[in-house]
Amino acid sequence: MKAEPRINVYNLSRSELRQWLVDCDLNPIHAATVWSALYLDLVTSFDAMADVPGRIRGRLSEQFCIGILETAIETVSSDGFTRKYLLH
Repeated sequence: MKAEPRINVYNLSRSELRQWLVDCDLNPIHAATVWSALYLDLVTSFDAMADVPGRIRGRLSEQFCIGILETAIETVSSDGFTRKYLLH
């Protein structure tokens, strides 16, 4: 039996992440910490989320993967030296 592919955690909104924690009987207060690790610390593995309890990291790694953020918009400055990206 083939395992189902894990979902890219970046496909979840913050409220969906919070609801997932609730559905898993985990404390939803950790949604902010997970979100910060993903979007501010740019972790590449759930094990790198040092401030997130191990139980939650384990559940995340069972159901999700950390994929990549896709570029929605790229803007280049007039001098060509600066680029800004809107990621989603």
